[in-house]
Amino acid sequence: DLDAATRRLMAALEALESAVERRREADRDENELAARIQALGVDRSRLADELDGSLVKSRRLERANREIAERLGLSQHTVKNYLFRIFDKLGVSSRVELLFMTMNQDSSSQSVFSNFLKNCSDGNLQGDSMLTECQEAAEQGSPIAQLILSQLYRMRKT
Repeated sequence: DLDAATRRLMAALEALESAVERRREADRDENELAARIQALGVDRSRLADELDGSLVKSRRLERANREIAERLGLSQHTVKNYLFRIFDKLGVSSRVELLFMTMNQDSSSQSVFSNFLKNCSDGNLQGDSMLTECQEAAEQGSPIAQLILSQLYRMRKT
């Protein structure tokens, strides 16, 4: 009788130890899952913030494109296409990179670019002085002047 009770007690202890170990594993899994859920929440929050920032930036760019389009009498789509082609030809990917590139050009390139922007806002892109100034700067190797010159020639053809 005592041996049978001892065996049952030992079996019960083993079952209890096994149950305790399963519970510990379940708690570890639950803790890992909670940590993953928290990390996903943080990632989701970060992504939502990035998306909000991107939307704000996109709206600002759309507004800028709309203003440029209105000043030049073009569609916003045309402005986007021109910017994309300008960025591609100059090897930049944003307006900020374009700005830094223009700031790092020599003074003749900066003068051509400033004059070009002024003429754009005045609607006078066909002037001979603009063409001459662009030709001189382009011959000196200014990529901005070369780009402007190609656009001026293209505009004269149409």
